Amino acid sequence: MLAQENNAKYTYSLGAEFFTGFIIKHHDDIGHLIKGHPTGARLKFSKYSYGAKAWEQRYGYPTFTSTLSYYDLKNDDVLGKIVSLDAAMAFHLNDITTSKNDFQTYVGFGLAYVSNPYHPDTNNKNNLISSRWPWTFKIGVNYYRQVSARFKAGLSLQLSHFSNASRQLPNYGLNIANINIGAKYNLSESEPKYLSDKLTGASFNRKSYINLDFRMGKVELSPVGSGSSPYYSISLFWNKQVGTKSILDAGVEAFANKALEKYISKNQLLIEEEDDYRCIGIMVGHELLLNKLSFVTQLGFYAYKPYVPDERIYFKVGLKYYFTEHIYSSFILKTHFAVAEVFEYGIGIRI
Repeated sequence: MLAQENNAKYTYSLGAEFFTGFIIKHHDDIGHLIKGHPTGARLKFSKYSYGAKAWEQRYGYPTFTSTLSYYDLKNDDVLGKIVSLDAAMAFHLNDITTSKNDFQTYVGFGLAYVSNPYHPDTNNKNNLISSRWPWTFKIGVNYYRQVSARFKAGLSLQLSHFSNASRQLPNYGLNIANINIGAKYNLSESEPKYLSDKLTGASFNRKSYINLDFRMGKVELSPVGSGSSPYYSISLFWNKQVGTKSILDAGVEAFANKALEKYISKNQLLIEEEDDYRCIGIMVGHELLLNKLSFVTQLGFYAYKPYVPDERIYFKVGLKYYFTEHIYSSFILKTHFAVAEVFEYGIGIRI
């Protein structure tokens, strides 16, 4: 009897991993909190693409994964445990259509739950994370080997970052480097055929757009316990798609950090002329297009920043989602080198 052809657009798998690693000592004030090597486990649900959409063919059939992770930080009294849930995308570095070996790069975003965050009365030693619900960001490299028709086994190296981006202090942030070993079980008996029919003659939108977007967030500045305040920003910029994968951005931005306004008012005797909490920046950037989602990286220079005038460069990294050609939302982390300032949540229009 001839086997029926699998015409599904995607297949799915369930997997599990176990890991160990170490907390990166990125600041002198956190060394006393590191008591041992973190360990934990992950449950994974993966969705495999086969080129049903043009962008999937363009990026070599990426894999989409949702992961539930448990971290034992080996310091229950101060750091507690962490449970995180994230969505990720893995890009294949080799031709998976002809090989049983699968080398990947991996990037994911999500939300975590911390069992023992900072508290001024009951846990004032935890200067890493003060929010019970911080964001998490993960990057890594994976290797999987097809060991049978439905099983894959492999290992990975991963960096996990947990932070609330100064929404609440203290917030040095937690960075964990770990090695994982695990396996996946494919829920389908057979795989669809990999498609490549949309790789030739691909077209893209060559129009230029003027963008206007508004973003906001929450920030707390010292001293600890002063409370978080609103953060607002607005951008006016030009962008244009220059290929099937890339959009270029350039424009101006205005920022109003109300936490900085509060800080200046409380230190008015120390701060004489440099008392304006607002600033204006000039920005250039790039967006890596992943269907309706884009991965944003931007570099900015403060043209006007009277307070802390030596801090002139800022960076932004995050995600955009295009609901239509003209409307999008954004989730952006703004930093000054390695110091996070704020998570910006925004909405924008393109005309």
